[in-house]
Amino acid sequence: MKRKRLIKLPQQYEVILEDEFWTTFDDVAVYISANWWEASVDNFKKAVQRKISGLDLFPNGHRRWRDTNFRYCLVWDYLIFYKVDDAEHLVRVYWIMHAARDLDSLLKEKEQK
Repeated sequence: MKRKRLIKLPQQYEVILEDEFWTTFDDVAVYISANWWEASVDNFKKAVQRKISGLDLFPNGHRRWRDTNFRYCLVWDYLIFYKVDDAEHLVRVYWIMHAARDLDSLLKEKEQK
């Protein structure tokens, strides 16, 4: 008789996109539409959607930003910042910002709020 092996799958997290995320996302989309090809905005939106959709199963799979509780993932030249609440199985996505910005000071300021 064959034994069946059980594989423990990760528990799914709820992903919440905060209002600040939508504000920064819209700003980036406007910038891309003004400076790149029209199709680039759609491609960017799809890339962001794919990246965020993966946070429900593996939210701790991305690196933590130094000296903060924020995690981040990369989409094109932009970083998506979020926090994970393992006890509540919750992911809160806060911002999307260009990687060339002074992110250390921005995130430390936001971490104190």
